[in-house]
Amino acid sequence: MYMNQLTIIGFTGQDAEFHSTPNRTPVATISVATKESWKNEEGEWQSAPNGTVFVAFGKLGEYAKTLAKAHTFWCKARCDLANTRRTASSTALWNCVR
Repeated sequence: MYMNQLTIIGFTGQDAEFHSTPNRTPVATISVATKESWKNEEGEWQSAPNGTVFVAFGKLGEYAKTLAKAHTFWCKARCDLANTRRTASSTALWNCVR
């Protein structure tokens, strides 16, 4: 099994969406806006916006539902790359564990 660290720093794109599972587990969905920057072959800085969606369960979901639009978001997790998969839209789904 391969483990990597994932750190996302950005701003929430909208208020968190909140619901509960049938067994009453709290679930919050948060979209986070980030920016990727790099130097091109000519040495000039380039950047592109990027969006990431997080789903938080349990006590973390309860806390996450309080996050409003433009709230600073910082997440650090260890990710199991063996269980990471790509969707048809080329979006990476990470299985993050603490």
